[in-house]
Amino acid sequence: MLDTLAEAGAVAIDPDTQQVRLLKASYQPLAGSEDQLAYLTQNLGDHFDAATDNVLGQEPPHFERAVYYTNLTTDQIAELEATYEANQMNVLKGLSTRAAEMKADTKTKTKTETKFRFRAGGYFYRKQETKS
Repeated sequence: MLDTLAEAGAVAIDPDTQQVRLLKASYQPLAGSEDQLAYLTQNLGDHFDAATDNVLGQEPPHFERAVYYTNLTTDQIAELEATYEANQMNVLKGLSTRAAEMKADTKTKTKTETKFRFRAGGYFYRKQETKS
């Protein structure tokens, strides 16, 4: 695992002391790696399932929203993207912290309790418009 983290640039290992230094707050699989492709399929699968459940009227509905605008400049897109990324990271960090606390709290866990998983995420997609 340490080799994988080092290869992905998440940690650095001092060659003399073998001391490990954290470089990134999270593990990001290498582009095109099996880990990245597995994450992609799981993430897309959950998003697809949430959207499909919503279209079919399943209750309770899943939170699934998007904002869409056209005819914006490069600078405007850059500003919006920076705002989105900062706010989205705050939400994800908060969820991650709270979920880790909940998972560690063994007092609320029982063997008969139904177990759930969740995935929350977001994306910001930009593309140059084609002239027509």
